[in-house]
Amino acid sequence: MPVPLNNAIDLFYETFESEDISIDSIQFEEDDGRYIYAFDGWDGEFAYELKVDAETSEVFDQEQEEDSETEDELNLEDIIDPIEAMDAALEASGSGYVEEWELEGENDQTIYDIDVEDGDDQRIDAVSGEAV
Repeated sequence: MPVPLNNAIDLFYETFESEDISIDSIQFEEDDGRYIYAFDGWDGEFAYELKVDAETSEVFDQEQEEDSETEDELNLEDIIDPIEAMDAALEASGSGYVEEWELEGENDQTIYDIDVEDGDDQRIDAVSGEAV
């Protein structure tokens, strides 16, 4: 069972010792035979990347580099759990299984972009749980 997304988000902020970082994407994917959460964020001064083992919470890759560019910020309040988003994606697809997902911002909306293997990939509104 994967580490809950909220715990992984907390670990991101703890690792970089700041709650002022804007997260612009979160991916759940397979990497070298294990499932990971991969975070990208920014604060106007630095860009941040973090990879966390989704089973053990082990941080195994982190980067912080100077970068003054800003990206879209994810609204992480009131979003549905990734399992709910995956269920909605499989229902909308009609078949297959979830290989990976990414949480991203688009037009002031937070979206789960879900890769459905042996089915149609789906985009799920992270607040409403509806396919978009």
